Amino acid sequence: MKLSTSLSFTGYFFIIFLFAFNLSAHSQVGIGTITPAEMLDVNGNIKIEGALMPNNLPGNAGQILTSAGANNPPVWGADLTNITDITRYITTGVNININTIYSITVAIPGVAAGSTAIITITGNWASAIFDNITIHNIEMRTNEVRFAVTNNTFGIAGGVNYPGMQFNITIIR
Repeated sequence: MKLSTSLSFTGYFFIIFLFAFNLSAHSQVGIGTITPAEMLDVNGNIKIEGALMPNNLPGNAGQILTSAGANNPPVWGADLTNITDITRYITTGVNININTIYSITVAIPGVAAGSTAIITITGNWASAIFDNITIHNIEMRTNEVRFAVTNNTFGIAGGVNYPGMQFNITIIR
């Protein structure tokens, strides 16, 4: 009888040892997969009834969750509570010559004075865009955006002309 009890204790000890070793060596859990690639690897849908809390922070209503890059937890970003639409437009090419100010008006249906515009330059030129291109005086008007562009490159080897310069216009309503 003692021998049987001793073997039973040894068997339990061995199983506990294997279980503990397995958890420390393979601390990845898979749901729907037998080969998890991360600490928790879920193959299928996830239903969350509580808060998603990276770094124990729940975020505020309307905030978006943004990646902080590889091996970093995501962070809570901008508050989008009052945004109803984000739309992008591209203007047709405009020739921007040196030492000149251009006023550009783009018709965009539904734009109102309370909207916000972000304007960036796009194009394919033989020379790089220098810091002397300025977008300024952005005005939101009913159904249009008006802005000015200045080419101040005259001090750079006689100046640079940009034929067919285009502008990406992002409207946030």
